[in-house]
Amino acid sequence: MNNLFLMLFSFLFAYFFLDILLGLFPENISLYENATWLKEDFYRYSDNKKIGWELNPNIGDINSDGQRDFIYPVKKSNKTRVAVLGDSITQGVSVHMNETFENIMERDLQSYNIESINFGVIGYTVFQYEEVLKTKVLKYKPDIVLISFYINDFIYTPINFNKDGNNLLVVNYFPGTLLDTPLNWFLYKHSKIYRLLYRRIVETIVFRNYKNEGPYNYLLLNFREKGYKSISQINNIANTNNITLLFIVFPTITDKENYEFICIHEELKNYLVKSNISYIDVLEIYSLNNHTSFLNVDDIHPNRLGHKIIGEEIAEYLKSNVLN
Repeated sequence: MNNLFLMLFSFLFAYFFLDILLGLFPENISLYENATWLKEDFYRYSDNKKIGWELNPNIGDINSDGQRDFIYPVKKSNKTRVAVLGDSITQGVSVHMNETFENIMERDLQSYNIESINFGVIGYTVFQYEEVLKTKVLKYKPDIVLISFYINDFIYTPINFNKDGNNLLVVNYFPGTLLDTPLNWFLYKHSKIYRLLYRRIVETIVFRNYKNEGPYNYLLLNFREKGYKSISQINNIANTNNITLLFIVFPTITDKENYEFICIHEELKNYLVKSNISYIDVLEIYSLNNHTSFLNVDDIHPNRLGHKIIGEEIAEYLKSNVLN
């Protein structure tokens, strides 16, 4: 018994000593590493748990209805109304509000009596697009809905949040893992060793079935069946409300010649074709141009020139295929 007590004491002493030592090093303890932007005044938690967060109305260039856009009345005029849903690319985090591809497209289509509304919010995925369409977009009675789909939009959206002081903590980013009990949640918040072990275990659980496509590709496609259900629901809503639906598929470019995520583009486009949903693949636009000249250094977000080219391409597509 004494030996058992000594072993337990030694283990706990070593654990707490190492935990204190590791605690001397700074760390962002959010599971969703990009969630640090939720601390900014531009964003707030949404009452709708399926959405999670949203733009904060009347802060900066956010209008009174929580859109990074000009103010549009809910009541529709005689103009053709376009609603644009998406993530940080659509929101235009890398450019001024009037430089987003959505506003470029609107200006290019002035002679067609068009108005467009930007519903993009950083970090959103296809699961949130479905909910935003249902709860925020339909009241505007759009004629056309554009879904800006970035290649990570099949990742399941975190839907449960806790806060620890100023730190945002995301639970169930990978559903079915360990943060489902108060004890595990307490240890995750207060023990750096536990967080390190947790992340290693989660990585093992999430990536245990991936094959040759690599861990990141597997993560991007891990929730695709649920993602396709959301796309199907979006398509059903569009058809029911006589809305023209168009997907804009965005890549991340590190090497255009050896693009590692082409399988995601091809699989998604095959599904869209089978579902009779129109799309524009921005990868094809990039392939026709020097993509490095209109991408920011993160290889994800278009700069002003990128937004301009993409907005003009979307406008041309609508002129030729929808508004003619």
